[in-house]
Amino acid sequence: MRWPDGHADQGSCPSPVVQQWLQPGEHYAVAEFVDHARTALMLASSRVQRLYGFPCPVSAAQLSRLEQEAARYDPEQVVTVLSLG
Repeated sequence: MRWPDGHADQGSCPSPVVQQWLQPGEHYAVAEFVDHARTALMLASSRVQRLYGFPCPVSAAQLSRLEQEAARYDPEQVVTVLSLG
């Protein structure tokens, strides 16, 4: 993703559920981006929980990182999703 200050960051979540909530090339307000990412990552983690009996630690870490980064910006500023995968 490209954050409002122009720096690019690469997330990590191999779950295809993320593609249902975020689309490459799309622009999202920071608040909307975090909401979508939170939903996608929580769903991905729940899926791991159902399959393996424990939540996905990668999803939790990614969400924490995104929330910390997003806190640096105004909620209405724009994040661009560069790619997924």
